[in-house]
Amino acid sequence: MALDFLSMYNDMGIFLLRFAVGFIFLYHSIPKLQKPGNLAKGLGTESMFIPTSIGFLEFSGGMAIITGAFVRYASFVLAFVMLVALFYKISKWKTPFSSHEKTGWEFDFILFFASIFLLVNGGGSIGLGI
Repeated sequence: MALDFLSMYNDMGIFLLRFAVGFIFLYHSIPKLQKPGNLAKGLGTESMFIPTSIGFLEFSGGMAIITGAFVRYASFVLAFVMLVALFYKISKWKTPFSSHEKTGWEFDFILFFASIFLLVNGGGSIGLGI
C-alpha cells in the first residue's frame, strides 16, 4: 500500500496519542482537585470524597499515560472513569451527544475509546515502559 511506510512510526503515533489523552485528563483533573464542590453538586452529593477521588484518578492516570508508566493499568482506570461519566451524562443528566449550547458526551466517548485503545495496545516503546 502507498502509506505502509508510516508503520515504522507506530510507537511515535502511540506516544502522541498518549500525550494528548494524558494531557486532557491532567487538565480536567485540576478543577476537580481545586473545587470539588462543583462536581459534587452535579453528582447530587454533599461529599467531596467522590469528586476529589475522580480528580486524583484523572491526574495520576494522566501522568502515568504521558510518562509511559503503567499505561495499561492507568488506561483501565481511566476507561472506567469515562464509562461512569458517559452513564451520568446519558442516563442521569440526559445530555445530548453534541450540542452548541453545552458540552455533549462526544468528548467523553472519544476519551473512553482512546483509553480502551491504550489498554489493549499498551503504551508503545517511547516512555518509561513499566
